[in-house]
Amino acid sequence: MVWGMSLTLNTMKSSDLSRNPNKVYSEAEKEPVLLTRRDGEDLVVMTAKEAASRTWLMELAAQIMGVATSPGGTLVERMCSAFPWMLVLSQDEREKCVTKILESTRISLSTGHSLVAYVAFHGWKDSAEYIAAGMVEQEVDWLQEQIIVERPA
Repeated sequence: MVWGMSLTLNTMKSSDLSRNPNKVYSEAEKEPVLLTRRDGEDLVVMTAKEAASRTWLMELAAQIMGVATSPGGTLVERMCSAFPWMLVLSQDEREKCVTKILESTRISLSTGHSLVAYVAFHGWKDSAEYIAAGMVEQEVDWLQEQIIVERPA
């Protein structure tokens, strides 16, 4: 059975929930479970974390669709308006960031796994926040000669 974003679900009967709930819960902790019902609409059981990650991905996709369909400016400029933290990045970094976020969001939406988009988005956002906080990479002064120390007693 296919559900949502090209995600194949583990299918179980709703009677399994009453007969062996631990099995259903165990499976649902790994991946969403489709509970089929004879007398009603099928249900999906998943963890709250999985549901939250799907909500986050849909919200990100909605923001990107808003950016893509809004008039004026380049795509990078419109993305910076939607995500102001990108402004701290150089122009070249902004372009790379936008490309990576768009690619990873497309992958996540097509596979049903939000982690790809989450890692790309937050990787760039965290980097921008570190730059803004002044935690930029600094030149390291390496020692030219090794210093050999004795093993502690």
